[in-house]
Amino acid sequence: MSLATVEISTEAAEFILHEKKFRRPNVIVYRDIQSISCCSSKVFEFIPKVKVQEGKEPNKYFTIVGNSKGIPVWVENALIPRLSNNPAVISLKRGILKGLKLQLVTDNTTEKESFSH
Repeated sequence: MSLATVEISTEAAEFILHEKKFRRPNVIVYRDIQSISCCSSKVFEFIPKVKVQEGKEPNKYFTIVGNSKGIPVWVENALIPRLSNNPAVISLKRGILKGLKLQLVTDNTTEKESFSH
């Protein structure tokens, strides 16, 4: 099993370091639960999310997969097989509230996978 490849865009790194003013950031990619309601049943699906923590490293359920732009990127162990097939990019989400988004890079397209921060 190969490790996941997760890169941080230059804009996202500048956002984390200069706008949010983190001195020792850790970018964490984790699973969150999305509830999908249809008819009278509810289905739960795990979706990848992104967050940034100051200085605190995550627990044993996470693995560091890179140090993109000088910022450590940690991925939840259960997500590594999903991310090892396609590289991922953490970029800046623009709008009224800026944040980070995770995009899986497939052969010809970029699939927006999740938003967070």
